[in-house]
Amino acid sequence: IKGCIELRMASWFCVAGNYIHNGTLRVGPQEQDKTQFPMWRDYKCEWGIIQDNRLEDLFFNVRLGTSHVIFRNNVIRMDARPGPAKPEDGDWAIIIECEKPGYDEVRKISDVRIEHNTILNFSGHGQLIYLSGKPVSLMVRNNVYITGNQPGSAGAIFMTSADVEGI
Repeated sequence: IKGCIELRMASWFCVAGNYIHNGTLRVGPQEQDKTQFPMWRDYKCEWGIIQDNRLEDLFFNVRLGTSHVIFRNNVIRMDARPGPAKPEDGDWAIIIECEKPGYDEVRKISDVRIEHNTILNFSGHGQLIYLSGKPVSLMVRNNVYITGNQPGSAGAIFMTSADVEGI
């Protein structure tokens, strides 16, 4: 899935009032070839607001190197796709990646807030948030997660860590 809005290295940004259908909205630097980009440690995405957007059949992705960003008052809708179900269809509305070998010892996710969003998940499976690893500081509050019939795997947050440290 290609990104619709990609904020890889950004400071003091606002993404507001958009309608986006299919793809991703990504915040934070990608992993770079460390030889080709020797200054990769300095790449950051910080001090931003993502608000009042309507996102359909896509996910919001927070990557290592993201700090002081708020994702608020957005509506995400995930529908079942035509044809046979694929594992990636509607899996997560928000993906927060705190682990990447070779990068997570330098880049962190800190002061990221996910507040007052509405997620409508009619895909038949999935979660509100997939959290890989441990953030330094993540706030998730006052979000509404509405699902249709989701046997077995539906839930608000899927975490790879055994504890909630950093949340």
